[in-house]
Amino acid sequence: LKFALREDLVADVVEEACMYAGALKPLQGKTVPRCYGLYAGTREDGQTIACLVLEYWGQCLRQQFRRLSLDTKLRVLNQLGEIHRRGLLHGDFAERNVLEMNGDIRIIDFDQLVDHECHCDMNFRPGGKQPDVATFGCAQLWELCRY
Repeated sequence: LKFALREDLVADVVEEACMYAGALKPLQGKTVPRCYGLYAGTREDGQTIACLVLEYWGQCLRQQFRRLSLDTKLRVLNQLGEIHRRGLLHGDFAERNVLEMNGDIRIIDFDQLVDHECHCDMNFRPGGKQPDVATFGCAQLWELCRY
């Protein structure tokens, strides 16, 4: 659940719901949690509030990216790469926006999602020489690989 308990936050939750219904729809249940809907109402004081209902998918990562196992890092990179393949960039990517349950990863928190032309080949090869960011093709994915 994602709540907007103040009227000034409702627009962000509505924007995120639109992303789930639009660009992220093909990724629901695989890369991002399923979205079950957006519900809005009015508080007793007249302020609008909203709630985005998402599939439960465990807890957010409790470790910093740099401390994750190589296997978990690769799963996070592959999920984030799926979002990039759709031409989207997560505008606030952090450990708190990565959920893990039974080894499966889901990415959340898309109120800052922006269009993105990613030039990364998504062929992550651990242990090799690290290319520079221009050669790699995507600053966000490159930064995550540095860990």
